[in-house]
Amino acid sequence: MRYFLTKVEVEGFRGISKRRELELHPKLTILIGPNSSGKSSFIEAIEWGLVGDKVPREVYTKRRRTAIRNKYTRNTEVKIHYNDGQGRGFVIKAHLPRHREYMPEIDREGPLKGLVAAHIGFKDYIRSVVYAQADPRVIIEKAEHLNTAIDSILGLKAYKDFMKCIEECISKVERKEEALANELYKFKEELTRKYEGLIRKIEKIQSILKKYGIDPSQVSLKKIRDELKKLIPPDYKGDIPEDVEGLRRTIEEFKKLWEITPKLPTYQQALLCELEQEKKGLVNRKERLKSERTKCYEWLQQLESLIKDLSNIEEKLKGKNLEKLRSQLAEKEYQVRQIDNEIKKLNSMIEEMNEEYSIVEKAWNFLKKSKKAYCPVCNRELTTGFLRKRATLEIIEKRLESLKSEVEDLVERRDKLARELKDLNNERDQLEKQIEKIEQLQRERNKFRREIKNLLEEVSKSPRIARALENPSVARELLNETIRRIDEEICNIEKEIKRKEKQIEDLKRLIEESRARAEELSREKLRKMDIIYSELEYILLHKSVSRLEDLIEKEPWKLLEKFICKLEALRLMLIKLMNITKEVHESEAKEKLKEFNKILDDVYRALYEHPYFKHIEVRLKEIRSGTEPNRYDIICISERGEEEGIDVLNTSAQNAISLAVYITSARLGLHPLSILLLDDPTQTFDERHVRKLAEALEKISEDVQVVVATADERFQKALIELFYDKAYIYKFEKDWAPEEGPIFERLR
Repeated sequence: MRYFLTKVEVEGFRGISKRRELELHPKLTILIGPNSSGKSSFIEAIEWGLVGDKVPREVYTKRRRTAIRNKYTRNTEVKIHYNDGQGRGFVIKAHLPRHREYMPEIDREGPLKGLVAAHIGFKDYIRSVVYAQADPRVIIEKAEHLNTAIDSILGLKAYKDFMKCIEECISKVERKEEALANELYKFKEELTRKYEGLIRKIEKIQSILKKYGIDPSQVSLKKIRDELKKLIPPDYKGDIPEDVEGLRRTIEEFKKLWEITPKLPTYQQALLCELEQEKKGLVNRKERLKSERTKCYEWLQQLESLIKDLSNIEEKLKGKNLEKLRSQLAEKEYQVRQIDNEIKKLNSMIEEMNEEYSIVEKAWNFLKKSKKAYCPVCNRELTTGFLRKRATLEIIEKRLESLKSEVEDLVERRDKLARELKDLNNERDQLEKQIEKIEQLQRERNKFRREIKNLLEEVSKSPRIARALENPSVARELLNETIRRIDEEICNIEKEIKRKEKQIEDLKRLIEESRARAEELSREKLRKMDIIYSELEYILLHKSVSRLEDLIEKEPWKLLEKFICKLEALRLMLIKLMNITKEVHESEAKEKLKEFNKILDDVYRALYEHPYFKHIEVRLKEIRSGTEPNRYDIICISERGEEEGIDVLNTSAQNAISLAVYITSARLGLHPLSILLLDDPTQTFDERHVRKLAEALEKISEDVQVVVATADERFQKALIELFYDKAYIYKFEKDWAPEEGPIFERLR
């Protein structure tokens, strides 16, 4: 059953912003218009709606399909409607909401059964064939696309899947065989190693038993139980087990109990603890007495030092009367004040004499110079003669001499008093220094007395003194007596400590002897328990060796080895089957290539007329195993039979070959959902080859639905002439708003 694409609904895809619908003809739909009119957006919307982003990387890059969304709408949606012409159809919906990846959805209400599988197969078909036409050089330059396309078209994928299944089965069988062989080898090695280890252990236990004088062949559970009853304490109330494991657990419990150091008697422990506590108390008391003795000794030294300093000060103060010195100082100060007053009076008298002397001297000088005589007292003119004047001068001269002698006497007396004053000041300073020194000594004496008093108060607080002390000599005697008594107590305590240490040593020696006796008994019991335990181990090891020998001699090992041999035979058979399948695959590929090359050559000659290379052919270069595509080459053949690769052709011829391969693939690789999409395929064709391509599309449209978009006016004219009544033709306008989307109308 074949389905046709009847309608496409596009919204928010590339240049198509608002929803647009495009009805498609069952044979051919033509989209014409200038470049950038929105034709390619519809072609790419159909491709994206069918296979999403599964585009070959080279095509994706060259077509610059980096922007899927339209910026004027929130969502991107493409709906592709299919119908079989009898009322049955379905819808493929590709939706790309914001922040989500591409996810196609199929209308589940459609009546087509197995539609999901058909759609998946169509993805492979589109990916290998249809997308190659996006850039015709891709299918030529990239061999893997050509190989994949031809393998898919020739129907060789089933062989690939079958060979892949065989290879997987072979690898599984090989892995299983190798794993079983490894496990078998490891298990055998482990079993052998355990068996040898058990034998060595048995030999070791036999040597131990022989060392103790026990015959290993005479060992039995009954004998072991009887010996164990003798070793177990009488107060043990449990039952002795009869099995080997129970006996082992019982022996291990008693060994753990006896391995612990036997406990000492309670009274010995208590006595030892009591002696150690008493010794510890004596040591602590001795340390306390030593600290008290040190403190008393320090007090005694401080008291001796203070008493000595105080006696020295008292000796210095002895015979010195501070009041007498102070009265002498007051008397000297009084004499100093009197002499000072007399000096002041003499100074005033000297000043008066000096003034009078200066007046008389002035009068004398005046009389000597003047002709008139004046009384020096009343300042009146003397009218006597020269004698009178002379008498006056003599009087004045005598007065001057008397004044001069008086002044000299006063100055001499003043100097004498000044010397006396200086002596008195020196005596006063000496007295002041003596008084200050005595006061300093008195202060130091008071200080030492206070320190002695404080020290006596501190000593009085001692529990060994416990009385109020006021006399330093009494305190000194008490401290000496206290130190002596403390020394006696320390001596007694040391003797007591030595006695306690001797008792502790004796008790420890007694305890060690008791411990040694208990350990000797415990070791003897443990030795006997070890012998019994070795006998039990001997019994267990004999049982384990017997089980291993039975396991080694049994049949499952041989069955497992036979199974591994069968797996090896199966692997060889699968390899042989795969080689046969490869041969069938190669012959099938060659047969189908003949049919493919016949149609390819017809299409190529219908599309293009090369002056030299008239034929093309696809040849099988290498058969690949697994899912890898076979390798094919496209060869150009001349009329004389010369062969060359297609890389020697020009761009137009290469495009023609690519279109020929594409159209042939579409015709041979028919699929229920097949469609041929062409977007501007005539960019490098001349007018004659454009016409040939239009005629080729007329032939192929009978087998495959074709949708072609072109901006080439020559191709448009040829298509309209050939398909005016046989196809839907849509004309796209050049001027359109991006927020509205492409503008187009249907001509037919």
